[in-house]
Formats: sequence, C-alpha cells, structure tokens
Amino acid sequence: MILLHRVERVESMLSTNLQYHIVYSKRRTVGIEISPDGTVTVRAPLRMPEKDIEQILMSKLDWIEQKRRMFQRKSEKANRVLNTEYEEGSLMPFRGERYPIHRSFHQGLKKPIVSFDGNSFTVRIGKEDKDSIRQAFLVWYKKAATEEFLQRVDFYKALMQETVGTVRIKDQKSCYGSCSSKRNLNFNWKCILAPSEVLDYIVVHELCHLRHMNHSKEFWAEVEGIFPNYAKAKRWLKENGILLEI
Repeated sequence: MILLHRVERVESMLSTNLQYHIVYSKRRTVGIEISPDGTVTVRAPLRMPEKDIEQILMSKLDWIEQKRRMFQRKSEKANRVLNTEYEEGSLMPFRGERYPIHRSFHQGLKKPIVSFDGNSFTVRIGKEDKDSIRQAFLVWYKKAATEEFLQRVDFYKALMQETVGTVRIKDQKSCYGSCSSKRNLNFNWKCILAPSEVLDYIVVHELCHLRHMNHSKEFWAEVEGIFPNYAKAKRWLKENGILLEI
C-alpha cells in the first residue's frame, strides 16, 4: 500500500551490527517489517528519538532473527523448486499449479514464442538461448496477468459499486498490489502464478483501499464482507509468496 505523509528514510545500525532503515511518518506506533531479503525496516512516529527505536529493536532481536531464519528456509525451498533451465519437461507455475514445457525448434525463428493449452506450455525456439526463453515466458505471463486482473477488477468494482482509475501490471519484488489516492490500481504480474482465489483476494484487498487507505479493523471487515475466505488466501501468500518466481 502507499505510505501517506512519508517524510524521511534513515539507515542506521545497532551495536549488535543489525542494520535497519527508519521511515518516519505521521503515525502513533512503531512497526517493524522484515523483508524476504532480510532487510529490517522500522516505521516510526515523527521526531521519535532513535535511542527509543533502538531499545524497541533490542527487545525484538529474537523475533527479528526468527523471521530472518524463516525467510531463509523459504528461500532455500524456492531454490529447490524453481525452474531455471526451461528444458523439455521442466515445470512452470501458473494459477497455483505447475505445467510441463514442450519445446519445438523452428529454423529462422528470431524470438521464442510461448503458448499454453490448459495442460502444458509449448515453447517454439529458433536457437538455444535460456535468457530469450525466459523473456518469452515473461511476456506471456504479463499478458495473462493483465487479462486476469482486468476481468477481476471489472467484476469486483461492479459488485462494490466503485469507480477505478488506471489498472497497471508491474514487475515488483515484494508488493502484490497497491492503490493510489487517485484510485489507480497496480498489480504484480507474478500474482498470476498463484491460485485463482489468491488473485481474487489481492483485487478485493486493493479495491477496499478505495474506502480505507489503511489496515484498520474497518478495512478488514470490508474485505471479509466482499471475500469471506480472505484469511486462507492471505495465509497462502505469507507462506508461498517467495515461490512466485520463474
């Protein structure tokens, strides 16, 4: 989600050699976020002394390390699961499932072409070039993501009787979606790799931000009213989001 009234970002380090970023904004409480790459971000109220922030971090060191170890385990799992060779029979993710690749050579074909028949991916190539094949998959996935998200946004905005600005599909590292004050929605193409109900949750989540630009109790009540099974999809993202890669 967008952060309103962000004013300053500071890089600091504890005496324990824990590096962290501080984001000061108009808020009342301190929040600590651990990114999948292990980055620690502290969201703090304006003018809060850094020594107070350090005390809070020191009290949370065990929790921070626990979170980092969890992300490390997920990263190791992802490295075992993710396909990087794009060979015949390799499995590619799509809508929560994994489908095999079938390859065919076509002399003179300048760029690989990817297609999907519901059971497997077909990759037509003119020469062996792993990077070009990956780019062809990216093109295909982004087109599929655009179609899926536009359909789901149209369905849920009509259901909620909301108006939406521009819908864009982006390449983002960790954010699944965002909503701006101008009612524009951004979605990460990688979400097309997740189960369909997860895409529904992401769309509903961002549409509900049109009414609540926060994660208050009222916001989550709004999400639940539109998508009652949101907790399952939210948990799936938390446990498997790191696997949304090709």
